[in-house]
Amino acid sequence: MNIGGAVKSDSNKNYNYGLAVLRIMMTFVVVLCHFWNSSDSFTGMALFFHKLKPLAVPTFMLMAFFFFEKSLHACSLSALKKRISRLLVPHICWAFIYFSVEIILSKFFNIILYDTEYNMYLQLFWQIFLGSAKNLAPQFWYQSVLILYTILVWLVFRFIKSDKAYILLLAFAAASLFLQYSGINALWFGGLEYEQRYTLGRFVEMLPYIPVGLIIAKSGLVKILKKIKWVLLPLCAVIFVSLNNFTPVKTGDFGYGGIYLLFTSTLIFLFFSILPLSVLPKPFCAVIMFVSKYAFGIFCSHFLVGRIFNYYITYFEIQISEFLGCVAIWAICFVISFLISLIPAKFFKQIVE
Repeated sequence: MNIGGAVKSDSNKNYNYGLAVLRIMMTFVVVLCHFWNSSDSFTGMALFFHKLKPLAVPTFMLMAFFFFEKSLHACSLSALKKRISRLLVPHICWAFIYFSVEIILSKFFNIILYDTEYNMYLQLFWQIFLGSAKNLAPQFWYQSVLILYTILVWLVFRFIKSDKAYILLLAFAAASLFLQYSGINALWFGGLEYEQRYTLGRFVEMLPYIPVGLIIAKSGLVKILKKIKWVLLPLCAVIFVSLNNFTPVKTGDFGYGGIYLLFTSTLIFLFFSILPLSVLPKPFCAVIMFVSKYAFGIFCSHFLVGRIFNYYITYFEIQISEFLGCVAIWAICFVISFLISLIPAKFFKQIVE
């Protein structure tokens, strides 16, 4: 699982259903980010999802390092190779899937999903190298940054004692925030081409999520908070609602910068991590586990599926709201991911689970 990491430790008894629900919800929010033009003028549930849009990826990054913490105890080279392979294989595979599908659609069906001014082979290069080709799968900047962060964290814990390693990562986080609020990060990377701009800018921008996720895991904070969950759950909800009326200081960022998003995504993560959903009837728990299993496949495929979906919606002049369109895109991606996982080869499961 690449989006947010695994949600269980060593058995289904330890499965965190709250975090599984969070993964499901945030994959839908990622679809909304790309295919729903929301507005602050919305009310009710629409406004709720609008407020969640900038929090989806930060929550995934925090969750990824929350679960990565347990891998740091061994910190072996073989463990690093295994994790990098787990991240890199789908990263490269989906680049070729996007490229192949778009070329086939344009050559044989005259369906053009990309800007013809771009060299698609050059786009493929940037997609593999930095994960952010405008005409292919730009959401994979996250995967590229996660790979780089994994190597960085492994190197830090490999060669520095644990306590000092955390201090160094916190120093990286502080430096990241300084570069954001000073405008230096935007100055360094804001003028680059699309394919380089977001991966490099967000590499600096999202550094603070590494120590936050690791420290929450190492401290056993989730277990501690579960003991007082009935006090904390309504408190977290009240704080989150209150934050909706707060206007954060602009950082000149690349979409995910600043202390506001760091604090809010941490709050949401902790809220869902202590939700007592394991008391739900077993069929409900089974559905949560099953759907959450394909969150990564939804994330990977949604940009291609969404563009094809919107092409046919426009072609057949079908009237549907953008929000319901996103629900359809999410559902189609889920079905595709499930069908791919049925192919009897480990490789196919690796690209969707």
